[in-house]
Amino acid sequence: MGQARLGRGARVFAIGVAAVATATGAYAYTNTNTVEASKAGDGTAAISGYTVSDVKYELDTTDPSELEFVRFTLNGEAGSVRAKVVSTDTDYSTCSETTTSDVWECDLDGIAVLDADSLTVVATS
Repeated sequence: MGQARLGRGARVFAIGVAAVATATGAYAYTNTNTVEASKAGDGTAAISGYTVSDVKYELDTTDPSELEFVRFTLNGEAGSVRAKVVSTDTDYSTCSETTTSDVWECDLDGIAVLDADSLTVVATS
């Protein structure tokens, strides 16, 4: 019982059919993806800080040994502002902009006047 052998032309044809089938299948898989256009880039810009001015502390009305809040002015618009008045604290008080543009007020409830040793303001636009 002998095994039938393909001739050289038949083998080349069979290899060609296999290559076309493989290429068509690969194309079918890659063609199903839809990718939206996007942007990418690289650039630099200077980062400048804010100037804090007109700093005013308000004492608690029931216990004047504690601070109620600190109010200050920034020299430009900001989107998020936080502050702390005790240098060793890791928590910052949330600040909110007052009705006066660029004037911010930060709640300091419960912080003793004697513990306040610095004002650190962190602001982003």
